[in-house]
Amino acid sequence: ASRVGLLVLACLTALAGGTGPARAETVTASATTIVSGQRDPRDGTVRTVVPFLELVSLRASEIQNSLFDDTQIVVSGWGEVVAGSPRDGKSTLGDVDVAYVQGATWDRRVTLRLGRQFVFPGTAANVQLDGLAPTLRVKGGFGLSGFVGVPVTPRFGYTRGQFATGGRAFWSHSYESEVGVSILEILGTGQHVFRRDAGVDGRYRVLDSLALSGLVRWSIPEARMAEADAAVNWRVCRYVDVTGDYRRTAPDLFLPRYSLFAVFAQETRDEVGGFISLRPWPRRLDLQGDFH
Repeated sequence: ASRVGLLVLACLTALAGGTGPARAETVTASATTIVSGQRDPRDGTVRTVVPFLELVSLRASEIQNSLFDDTQIVVSGWGEVVAGSPRDGKSTLGDVDVAYVQGATWDRRVTLRLGRQFVFPGTAANVQLDGLAPTLRVKGGFGLSGFVGVPVTPRFGYTRGQFATGGRAFWSHSYESEVGVSILEILGTGQHVFRRDAGVDGRYRVLDSLALSGLVRWSIPEARMAEADAAVNWRVCRYVDVTGDYRRTAPDLFLPRYSLFAVFAQETRDEVGGFISLRPWPRRLDLQGDFH
């Protein structure tokens, strides 16, 4: 695992131990092993490479302690051992995808999540970071959420910045009906702006058979739209679901503003299409298709 991932795990262990006697009412763990072998022609010689990949996840929930209600710890990661002659000379790899502790307080109006996590709603749009993400819910379905931390650089990806923060104000009528306004800022090397976006998002179930969703993201430094999408989902009957969607993106705005590649990236991309799901034989046969 990466050094940051190991540090996160150490912090979770300290937090769990610091709450005094604790008991997890529910613990769920899984491990998946994938083994594959292949011949790798290299430098005029055929070499054998056999990678062993292990996927591990653990969730401990309903942990009883004196500080928080509904406390849970979630850890997920992977490790790989390569037998034979690996191409890059590395016989071991691994990383931590998720490792956080979460708890609620103040009659569960405040939720705190600390550690490596993904932040989904609004302009955050699936940002992975090591940090803190609090959520406050008040009467009437209104609430505030935020996050602050260091973006995670994927094992085989490019840097996502050096610092990230953001916030979102929302109104939630139900799990399927919520609207929000949000802002995101990510700083890169030398405190240069990696991204600074504001946005509006929402999903709303109009009828039991009809749901709407959409997102508009605005790049503040460039003063133009970075992303906009809208979707309509209609359950025609018990056996048929139909979804129509439209999406516009500005690929250059998803790159660091100081990156040379942002100059050559496409400025706009439009996509329209739909998805259909058919269940002629419920619980035994599903047919799905999409076109864009």
